[in-house]
Amino acid sequence: MASFSATLLMTAFGAFIIMLLAILLLVLFVWKEHRKYGHIPGPKRRSFFRGNFPEFDEKGKLLSELFLEHALLYGPVFIWWYFFWPIVVISGPEFIKYGLITLNLPKAPSSYNALAYLLGQHRFLGSGLVTQLNHQKWKLKRNHINPAFHRSYLKDLVPQFNTIADALISKLSRIADGKTVIDMSNEFQKVTLDVIAKVAFSLDLHCLEDHNCKVHKNLSTCLEGFEESFNQPLLSLPFYKQSYQMTISQSVAVLRNYAREYIQQRLQAMEDSKKRSNDILQMILEAFDVNSKNSDAYMEELVDEFLTFFLAGQDTTANQLSFTLLETLLNEDIENRICKEVDSVLGGKETVEFYDIAKLGYLGQALKESLRKHPLVGATARVTTKTEKFGQYLIPKGTKLHFSIFVSHHLPEFWDSPESFLPERFADTNKPSNFVYFPFSCGPRVCIGKVFSAINATIVMARIFQKFKFQLVPGQTVQRGENLTLQPKGGVLCTVKERTSAIKINS
Repeated sequence: MASFSATLLMTAFGAFIIMLLAILLLVLFVWKEHRKYGHIPGPKRRSFFRGNFPEFDEKGKLLSELFLEHALLYGPVFIWWYFFWPIVVISGPEFIKYGLITLNLPKAPSSYNALAYLLGQHRFLGSGLVTQLNHQKWKLKRNHINPAFHRSYLKDLVPQFNTIADALISKLSRIADGKTVIDMSNEFQKVTLDVIAKVAFSLDLHCLEDHNCKVHKNLSTCLEGFEESFNQPLLSLPFYKQSYQMTISQSVAVLRNYAREYIQQRLQAMEDSKKRSNDILQMILEAFDVNSKNSDAYMEELVDEFLTFFLAGQDTTANQLSFTLLETLLNEDIENRICKEVDSVLGGKETVEFYDIAKLGYLGQALKESLRKHPLVGATARVTTKTEKFGQYLIPKGTKLHFSIFVSHHLPEFWDSPESFLPERFADTNKPSNFVYFPFSCGPRVCIGKVFSAINATIVMARIFQKFKFQLVPGQTVQRGENLTLQPKGGVLCTVKERTSAIKINS
């Protein structure tokens, strides 16, 4: 018995020593990291281990808003500690151009792997166009897919954009009593999903009418999972909050199975009929090595691209539409000017033609101003491959850099009254520099879908302003939330009625 007790005591003592050594090694590592970056200015760490993260909870601001606050105090290069991992935040046109164009720094694996594999375990976007870190593989894929997003190709698909806009008009008409409250941010998510499904994949999702649309429901769950992985890093551990991890796993599985089944149908149809479909999925299918078509890896990469275009296209455009509507309804003069322009350009037409888009100049300015004030994402994350110098600061190899779109879009030295919503900023005589305004990023990895998004947003906004008068539910203000992308906090709650002064549609 005494021997057993002695053995147990020695085992416990050994475990204690190992734990103590592990803690000491962690302390030494964190101390060395702090020392390595001590020459870069930034806010004082709130905690040795948690870094600056506590202020994220204390101040109740979005990370992008905190970064703006610090940039105004510390300048265009400063450091912020996410627990004991350093993030160097970059802003200002000189350094944006240097990092994204001159150096063409690669994407930061830690940021994009979180989307590739949700919670570090569940393959979501995998090696899709957004999350592909191998530059040569990305370049080959991008070159194959580029033609599908060219203006000359998309202009022939404008009737399909209008078809989905018709469905939104029909839905809003049924509740246009000036009393029923609807969350337009939710409707914009659904209409954008329907547009992507129809135009990119020849799919009819009917998210606008189907309250249980599994694509919409499960995409939302996956986005929430991504955001939670930032707030709770321990979610990447396999035995932490298993019930929540199971929820995310199930949503990922539903989406990937849905994509896999549809792609298999398309591949079989191509094999049987030898016909080529006129959509973006066809371009994606042709972008892959035909000799690998029977492999599981080939199918999983196709699923990656399928989900990438749904996620990247839906959430971003929907939030642009939501912020534009919200800001416009809070500025009656802007709303009236947009309505007047829409009536002038469209007259009594039921559709927006491709050539109409360029004529809707002021609406286009409002959409761009929305992207300035509320960019799709707060930053693009890159990593240094060797020691680099930004201004007077040496940035060590392997450092994660956040090239902040949000901060650059709000710097008072480049934007008068940056917190005001002023579409006139984007009049032809006031075009900003590409490195002051870059909502779709810049450089070789600029967003491939920016023209697609612009066409979609313009058509939807023009059609709803032509037909309806919106009234915000009292008490709403412009507040941002974040769930991978920036979005209106609490949605955009409105009542709707038909515009009595609108030009009547020809029957």
